[in-house]
Amino acid sequence: MQSSSPQVGVPDADLLPDLKGLAREFFSQHPSLSAEAEHRIIERIELRLPEVSARVLAEIRVKIPAYERIDDAQIAGSVLGLLSAVMQHAKTAEHPSRQVLDPFEEHAQKRSFDGVPLDALLQAIHIGSRELIAVLDEEFQAAGLPMEGLLQVRDLAWEWANGITSTVARLHGDLEEQRLRRERARRTEFVRSLLLGTHQHERLRSQALRFGLAADRPYIPFCSRPTSRRDALDIASTILRTGGDGNLSPIVETLDGDLVGLAPTRPHVDGHLVAIGEPMVLDQVSRSFADACAALDAAHAFEMQGTLMLEDLGPRPLVVSAERAAERLDRRILAPFPEGPEPHEIERTVLDYLNDNQDAEGTAKRMCVHVNTVRYRLGRFRELTGLDLRRTEDLVAAWWLLNRRAAARREDVSAAPPS
Repeated sequence: MQSSSPQVGVPDADLLPDLKGLAREFFSQHPSLSAEAEHRIIERIELRLPEVSARVLAEIRVKIPAYERIDDAQIAGSVLGLLSAVMQHAKTAEHPSRQVLDPFEEHAQKRSFDGVPLDALLQAIHIGSRELIAVLDEEFQAAGLPMEGLLQVRDLAWEWANGITSTVARLHGDLEEQRLRRERARRTEFVRSLLLGTHQHERLRSQALRFGLAADRPYIPFCSRPTSRRDALDIASTILRTGGDGNLSPIVETLDGDLVGLAPTRPHVDGHLVAIGEPMVLDQVSRSFADACAALDAAHAFEMQGTLMLEDLGPRPLVVSAERAAERLDRRILAPFPEGPEPHEIERTVLDYLNDNQDAEGTAKRMCVHVNTVRYRLGRFRELTGLDLRRTEDLVAAWWLLNRRAAARREDVSAAPPS
């Protein structure tokens, strides 16, 4: 039987003794036994293989819970096929070859894909070996085999079982490593597609569940730019330790040399720079991740440390990437004031106040309002945007964003066709 499964390393067929050669040697040493006894015994055992397979199935069902997801027909068919392969080798092979182990490689691959752990697979093989050896005992005793011959056959059978177990353990290990690598690659691609906004919407829920994410709850996207492997390990371990929430853990991946990922709660990293975005559900998290990337670029340029958001950086992102950062800051900070042909009264008041060197009374005169009205609007601006004009960084950010909007309105007016 030639396996069509991918090669995962060449098992050591020399682990298996030569059943046919040893059987001939034994019968040559016992001339009183019929020359046909060997073939008759093997034929009788082959007739009993369905019985052995049924016994193995019953014992697996009782003793190995890991097989509960595999139906009876699959288990019985696999057991019968493996036992038949062993008996076929006993009849025809002079020396063990690579082909004798192919059925076991295929079986190990199937069970690995079914999620059966190695200890459960080896326990099932042990059960099958024990049941087959019990039938060997019965048939060799019925054939009148001398006691020393019976013991020799039993030892030989266990030697074969141990050789197969060692081979299957190596095969299963190779296959499990391959499976884990494939699963890791799928998770990496899924997280990247979420962060970059390229995921397939119809598969989002099932894929999120597969990789331990909750599709309906918000996550905080993050990114960092470690300068060494040690820094990367330190940052990743800190995020994993501080960014979890109950049964939900952060996922950390790499993207173009940066550490990126999703955390159920805000991670706290000291001594390194980690940029984060606002919590968003998975379907929308790419927008927040774009903010985190802008924050990372700016904070990295200014050699800042800590866990930072875009709005924590004041006007710094404008220096690094003015237009891109300004658009995001406008969308985030000035959201209470919808864009339109005319500015909101609070927006207009703050802009006049800043352009007038923070002279509240002069602003009130130009706007024909009471100075307390100006002060009230300045307070409302602070409440709605989070920008405190008494702080230099907040003042610069407000001045930049409000003037940018005013310039855009002027451009819109000049570009409008004459009425």
